[in-house]
Amino acid sequence: MSDTPLPHEPNTWRPVVNRRLSQEAFRKMTSGQVINQTQYVDGKLVPNPLFDELFKERDRYYVEAYANMGMELVQRPGFFYVRTLSHDACQACWNLESGGF
Repeated sequence: MSDTPLPHEPNTWRPVVNRRLSQEAFRKMTSGQVINQTQYVDGKLVPNPLFDELFKERDRYYVEAYANMGMELVQRPGFFYVRTLSHDACQACWNLESGGF
């Protein structure tokens, strides 16, 4: 048996979230702003890193994370925003997670 440690292999099932971008997107959306796909920087239209962050981990992380805080992460063509989940929608999600009880 070798004492050589095995190289670390990343868990591909776990999302890779950029904490700084995630927090900035959260602050903006919970204050009523939308996250656009593009933005103007120095007079040029460029990709928005906040949008790219939400988009790349939307299904693996952000949808559930926002739902756990009582919000729905909504994606429309070219932008993201959040809205409050209704009590009925929250209850339905909870029922599904708990096996329908």
